[in-house]
Amino acid sequence: MNLVEKIKKNQENKERKKGYKKSFAQNYSIEPYYSKDYTSKSDIDLITISFNAPKLILEQIKIFKKFLKGNYRFIVCDNSTLEDCSQMIKTHCIQNDITYIRVLDRSIPNGYSNSHAIALNWVWKNVVQKRKNNFAFLDHDIFPVKEIDICSYVNQKPVFGRYKKLDCGVWYMWAGFAFFNYEYVKNLPLNFHRYKAFGLFKVKYADTGSANWNCLYKKLNINDLNPCSDELYGLGDDDILRKYTNEKITVNYFANESWLHILDGGDRYKTNAQKVERVLKYLDRL
Repeated sequence: MNLVEKIKKNQENKERKKGYKKSFAQNYSIEPYYSKDYTSKSDIDLITISFNAPKLILEQIKIFKKFLKGNYRFIVCDNSTLEDCSQMIKTHCIQNDITYIRVLDRSIPNGYSNSHAIALNWVWKNVVQKRKNNFAFLDHDIFPVKEIDICSYVNQKPVFGRYKKLDCGVWYMWAGFAFFNYEYVKNLPLNFHRYKAFGLFKVKYADTGSANWNCLYKKLNINDLNPCSDELYGLGDDDILRKYTNEKITVNYFANESWLHILDGGDRYKTNAQKVERVLKYLDRL
């Protein structure tokens, strides 16, 4: 990227942040919607934090119904900055009898990881600790691609998910795909922000949820976890994909290639909507 391109991108990022600040300053009046059996227990609650992505939520609803087996409850917690997106997400939830909740405790985003962590912490306090069920956090761009007994992930292990092991010996689980046994974590002070002390380990970047390393992950041996291997695929040369776009798209398959994560981050585009459209085109070919 040359100097002119860098200047242009920095200006675009500044304008985007101004838009976020303006959106977050608005007063939202969107009421929650609770499915008919929201108060009943499920074997596991699948909780998605949505951010301006009603089309992806609709795809998740469809694909979850297709592939996920077991007694689970799907709960959508909306952290959108755009009111029209929130209204559409709520409509999708009502039409499919899925609980919709607005995340109310929000602040101006300071990068994706921080704004996502704010939402996760609110959900931990206001949804998980009231439901008192086993639960999972799944980003809105994660989809099962095989038939899965969704309750099996926490039947024998306290925690399941994608973990990252760092050269310094520290490891932590990524909060975008994390399954928890409620009885194991209910008395722990979970915190889904970045772990500030990672600087002591000379780690430049740690993703959302790494703050849990100290209170939770120290108690677990990484060998005690079910393996959740990752496979990274760059699909820019795929003939079918080229039918839709000339750009490359990168995806993650993990958990024995049972789950798909679209890694084509929204920060590469002027708007998150551009990422959403590419994700949908990729899902069409599954």
